[in-house]
Amino acid sequence: RYKDIAVVTGAITEYGRIAKQKFAQAGIPCFIDYKKDILTNPFVELIRAAVAIIAEDFDYQSVFRYLRTYLTDLSQQEIDMLENYVLATGIRGYKRWSEPFVKKYRTNDPLQLDLINSAREKFMRDLTPLYEVLKDREKTLADYTTAIYELGVRLRIEEKLKSYQDYFLNANRPLVAKEFEQVYRIVMELYDQMVLLLGQEKVSLVEFGDILDTGFLEAKVGLIPPGVDEVVVGDTERTRLKDIKALFFVGVNDGLIPKAANSGGILSDMERELLAEHDIELAPTKREQSFTEQFYIYLNLTKPKKKLYISYHKVNEEGKSANPS
Repeated sequence: RYKDIAVVTGAITEYGRIAKQKFAQAGIPCFIDYKKDILTNPFVELIRAAVAIIAEDFDYQSVFRYLRTYLTDLSQQEIDMLENYVLATGIRGYKRWSEPFVKKYRTNDPLQLDLINSAREKFMRDLTPLYEVLKDREKTLADYTTAIYELGVRLRIEEKLKSYQDYFLNANRPLVAKEFEQVYRIVMELYDQMVLLLGQEKVSLVEFGDILDTGFLEAKVGLIPPGVDEVVVGDTERTRLKDIKALFFVGVNDGLIPKAANSGGILSDMERELLAEHDIELAPTKREQSFTEQFYIYLNLTKPKKKLYISYHKVNEEGKSANPS
């Protein structure tokens, strides 16, 4: 059975991508066990685009990056009409977007300025409160964060994400549905952390955008296997296996197994141990990380199984030679 087979690696991002492609070609069901980033989620994209709109003064790219998330109250037809008008007339800037569009141009279809202005008004009704806060340099990071949160409330984002979740469940795409189930909570927790740590700080709009992006880059969505009979492809540290009859341990190369320790840092290992003796909680030292990784490898490799295959690559993605671990 497929569920009796597993693949583990120390480089799940690289090997997971290859496994997903090759297993699909062979008709083998598989689950890639990793935490997915949320940068491509429409809600996250909407937040980042909304900040970019204010920072770039309503430029074409930011405005339609925001609208094309389809989480606003504009229909696709309204967005298309707005985009055609903006491309034809070169509209840009808060002042131009705040005033009714009156300029006409030659077109094959009748120019429906009333519908275009109705769409513009919807768009500006949602964005103007955010613009007024983010453009005020006396506001704190807590004020900025509250304003971006309130934009989500005006757009009924939580309700819309639930609709997407139901849609993907009905379409038998449980992994995507799981992402839409978790993303709102993850973003709310990021807002809370930002306010807790930096709430009273005054930051520029660019700095606020950078802080948001850093938080989104670190946020991950945990996924669970949607089926029962499929090959699990996982990471040596994250994945927990049981009742496996055949295990493929791939990519057993120097720097991957065990993972190369991150260099640098403000504190030396000796300083970290001194702080730990005084009950100050810190991230694991390089030595602790090494022992933890060895323990997880031991857990996966020592359970009873009929077959164990260990392999390594001789050449990396850049064409350079690679050594076995």
